[in-house]
Amino acid sequence: MTPSLSVQDGFQQTALVGDMAMVPWRTSATMSASAVSAQSATAPARGEGCSDLMWLEDLYAHVARGQGALATDLLASRLSELLSEGELDPIGSVLFTLDLSRVEPEQLLAAVWSLVDASAHLAGWRWFFEQVSRALDAYQDAPAWRTLLHEPQRPRLGQRMSSALGAALEAIVKPSPLTAAEQLLATAVTAPGEVDADGWVATLVADPSRLASIPVMDAAYDALDEALLAGHFRWCDEALAELTRRCESTQAWAELLVGVLTITATAAHRLKHRDALREKTRGILSHIAPTEVDATLRGL
Repeated sequence: MTPSLSVQDGFQQTALVGDMAMVPWRTSATMSASAVSAQSATAPARGEGCSDLMWLEDLYAHVARGQGALATDLLASRLSELLSEGELDPIGSVLFTLDLSRVEPEQLLAAVWSLVDASAHLAGWRWFFEQVSRALDAYQDAPAWRTLLHEPQRPRLGQRMSSALGAALEAIVKPSPLTAAEQLLATAVTAPGEVDADGWVATLVADPSRLASIPVMDAAYDALDEALLAGHFRWCDEALAELTRRCESTQAWAELLVGVLTITATAAHRLKHRDALREKTRGILSHIAPTEVDATLRGL
């Protein structure tokens, strides 16, 4: 599938998206470092504010740990925050500083989608767009990635960038069918608090081999999101207690629990079992990634 729009036309014709379905997904894309090693000797001069870009190290760390959704949402939220404050120079610094060899297609597209409306006012935008385009060519499913690059879509209100990208990619590349457990988890998103929290967690973790899959993690995060928004704090707290009881010292559990802590951070004072879950997560991380514990749990 080859996009028919030029770069300029793609920006001018970006359409608003209504209620896009949150379709979970995972890509098997793999990129060689040499494909982006020329990020480039001819790059424009870097802008001011590079000293304020330490959060990019957190971004790279998420990618290195396989936490693609967290990395995508971190990048999108930071860029959106700068854009809302009219901070165009720092955005330019991000574009010139972002190491394309340390991120994945999701993060590249998140940057483009977050900034496309302001592209005409950003120094070095065309250079950045060309770098992203070249980088995407090195991945599997390159035509699909390029289509999304030229036809950026706006997440619906309150939707995470990672979910919006997943839904858009789903319309192009058919994923593996959801398991019965994943379908059950997905339906819980529409009625948070109306199912038994212990039973919900049991379903969530029933298949250890799927625990860190995007469908399972998105179902968990979206259900907790909706429950918190609806004020079902007791249900959420019971779910956190059950997760604390069941969790094991594996990479998959670590990824799931870090995401749960991220989703529930703003309601920490209403969730009495969250501290115990955080300490359990710290213990798991101490076993599997002892040098990254503090960086991973910072702010959580």
